[in-house]
Amino acid sequence: MSLRSRSRAIEGVARGSQTLDITDKCLQLCRKYLPGVWTQATDNEIRVTRMTGGLTNQIYLCQICDTITKGQLGQQPRDVIIRLNGNTYDQTFRMIDNQRFNDSIIALLVSQTGLGPQLYGMDPSAQILRYYKHRTFDIQDLNDPNLLRELAQKLARVHALPAPVAHNENYIEMLVHNNAKLITAEFVSQLTSLCSRHQCHHLMGFDIRREIAYMTDYIARNSTDSPVVFSHNDFRGGNVLVTEGSGLVLTDFDHSSYGWRGFDFGEFFASFITETDDLSKGFPMESTIRSFVEYYKTECQQWFGSDYGLKVYNSTEYMVNEIKFFVLFNYLFVISCFVLNDMRDGLPMDERAIMSALDS
Repeated sequence: MSLRSRSRAIEGVARGSQTLDITDKCLQLCRKYLPGVWTQATDNEIRVTRMTGGLTNQIYLCQICDTITKGQLGQQPRDVIIRLNGNTYDQTFRMIDNQRFNDSIIALLVSQTGLGPQLYGMDPSAQILRYYKHRTFDIQDLNDPNLLRELAQKLARVHALPAPVAHNENYIEMLVHNNAKLITAEFVSQLTSLCSRHQCHHLMGFDIRREIAYMTDYIARNSTDSPVVFSHNDFRGGNVLVTEGSGLVLTDFDHSSYGWRGFDFGEFFASFITETDDLSKGFPMESTIRSFVEYYKTECQQWFGSDYGLKVYNSTEYMVNEIKFFVLFNYLFVISCFVLNDMRDGLPMDERAIMSALDS
């Protein structure tokens, strides 16, 4: 199973529970933050459909029914997205008192810069966003030079954002070191029992303590060569909307922070490596990666100045190697996070289903 397939399988068993009074909750939010007919809408005049949902948020499509005419709507949207904030599960090691405060800052920033969804309103419990007719960025889109160029330009603009959040928090680095601390002898014993109970033969042959130690050591020796920028930290095809008429829109900035530039590169391309790619015979998508880097560099020069490409770590060869390193890093990083999440108390996951997905 590819990393992309494994991630989708895990997403399917990590969906949070749906609020029972969801229609009323969405209606009250729309009345509060949307003007015009939305302020007087009743529960009989709206339709609420669950779109997606995981551990930290739930996404709903809220629509005014056809009984409200286009003339009555005027310039107001018929369809909006309601993003309900859920619990966050990384507060034990992130130095943030109120993670949702950061989320609100970033949601407003990416809305105003046109990088993320247009924001109609927000409060501590939710965001009300523009709905885009779309599909998500998929592997065939890598062959479209226009989409690849726009994607590289968008990521360059994200990395150039002067986000007013803590600069001393490299979220991914903190997570790597936190994971390493959690891999104790007791944890390994529990994991062995879990693998045995669910017949996870591949995972039973995986020395996670050794692999995590190797990853932590390797990242300490090599990651400092990747510049620290404002990063998305969940930059994959599923979080890139290919919209009808609005270009590419980036979503799900929940984990964004200042961190390694290369992590966004690596996570994106790792999600498109498939079972048929044999890394021993050469790195897949080499020409695509080089094209992406050239588009990215050209856009960065617009934001960082014409001397951007003169720095060694901004050369094409350097970035291509940086991407390759973080692609391989991403595989081990994702597996370690999923295993630890499955072992951690309080996460609403289906133990059997997620262990099966990890063992695939």
